[in-house]
This record gives sequence, structure tokens and C-alpha cells, in this order.
Amino acid sequence: MNYIDATTRLITLLGSPVSHSKSPKLQNFLFELLGENYCYLAVDTKKEDLEDIILSLKNLNARGMNITFPLKTEILKYLDEIDSQTKLSGAVNTVVIGDDGKLIGYNTDGIGFITSLEYLNLDIRNKKILVVGAGGAGRAISIMLAKNFASEIVIVEKEKNRDKSQGLLDIISNKMQSKTKVRIIESNDINIKNELSDAYMLINATSLGLKDKNQCIVSSKEVLSKTSAFIYDLVYSDKKTKLIEYAGQNNLQNTNGVPMLLCQGIESCKLWTGKSASVEKIINSLKL
Repeated sequence: MNYIDATTRLITLLGSPVSHSKSPKLQNFLFELLGENYCYLAVDTKKEDLEDIILSLKNLNARGMNITFPLKTEILKYLDEIDSQTKLSGAVNTVVIGDDGKLIGYNTDGIGFITSLEYLNLDIRNKKILVVGAGGAGRAISIMLAKNFASEIVIVEKEKNRDKSQGLLDIISNKMQSKTKVRIIESNDINIKNELSDAYMLINATSLGLKDKNQCIVSSKEVLSKTSAFIYDLVYSDKKTKLIEYAGQNNLQNTNGVPMLLCQGIESCKLWTGKSASVEKIINSLKL
């Protein structure tokens, strides 16, 4: 971003916390690369402040927003339109503000995740995948895993969130009529270790490790000791999460959430600008 002038349009990231986010660096780099006069800022936003902030952004002629934890479902009540893919996932991470002021919601998490797998040379077709968390990102990713022919998805959730998990299972098995087998298990060390024995990938789609890197979906490296699964932690920060540490200690291939961040960010940028960029070009130019 070389300059800001009277015609620069604002795009924001809304959620909490957002101080760790690499999205401003990524998006402002993309805007400059693509020759777009936009400025991207992260705004720490609580649920009770969301309505006022949306109104302010509309008054400022902002172009759109990214939405992150914990607002991906909260934002739905303020939208005028939602695209068909987002209706399935029930969560929004990207909003476009039209010239008429209408707010249109999208979810780029699922397609961003699948695109990141291509970049990482991972193929989930006919594979068993464990997805920990049935919230916004977990739902979008699970739906795309089914669309891309994973053989089995095991939804790992706390018992108190059983309704959320069951809702996701119903979407994939009934609304989508997918041939992918979907099961729900309670989130605990024993269950996860047992299911990992023949799994291709474990995905952490929760926020555990975001505020405190020592928080983890498993209690010890031993839980990952009897698997060859790829460990994909959607959380990213300057420090390794405990899950990534455990994966490394067991010599398991792994990644944090940066590849998905890049890919879903490119998709969001395309919705705002109509232009796209290659992951390789960004990786080679921008250190995240």
C-alpha cells in the first residue's frame, strides 16, 4: 500500500482477539500487488459492539469485512444476502458491502482449506479425516471434505456441543446426500488416539492454542504416538502451539494455519476486488 487518499476504501477484520492476526499484512500486500486502493485494518470487536461497528463501516463506505472468532455466526443476523455454500455451513467469514449498501455474506474457509491441501501436496480423496470442532471453520471444512470425496469424516466434539455436531452430520449425510461416512465421537484422549490409528489427517478447527499456546485438544504427545496422520492446526501465531510441538516430537508432518490463511485470504480478496493472485507468488514475496 503506497498511499492513502480520499478515494481509499476500508476493509476490516472483526473478531476478538485479532492482535495476532496476519490478515492485515496479507491483504494490504495483495491490494498493492493487484493495484487496488484499499486499506485493511484489524478491529477488536465483541459481540455487543458488532451492530454499531457494522453501521459505522457502512457510513464510511467500506468495501467489506473479514469475520473471525467469535462472530462467524453472530454476523448472520445483520446480512441482507448469503450465498448458497454459506447457507450450508451456517457461518460467514467474508462480507462484501455492495454499492447499494447491502451486506452479502460468504465463507471462504472451506475452499481456502481445500486449496491449501493442493499447495501442501495432500490428497484427502478416499481418506479418513478427524475434524476437531464443529463450529464455523469446522463446519465449512467438513462440508468441503465431503464434497471432495473424503471416505470418512470423524467429528470430534465435546458432549455439550452434541447438537452442533449432529447438525453438521445431518447436513452432510441428508441435505448433501454425500457418500462420505460421518461419525461423531466425544473429544477425549482415548477416543482421539484410537481413531488416529488409521486416519490420514487430524484437523484442529477449534480456537485452542490461540490465546494460550499451552492449551491443546490432547493432553500429551502420547496421544499422537501411534499414528502417521498429518497434523493440521488451523491456529497460527508467532509461537508453535502445543499440538504442533506434539506432532514434531512424534515426527509427524504438520502445519499451522498459515497455508489456509493465505488461501482463504486470496478468495476473500477476489470477492472484494474481482482479482486473484497465486499462492506461490505470495509465499515467495511475503513472510508470514
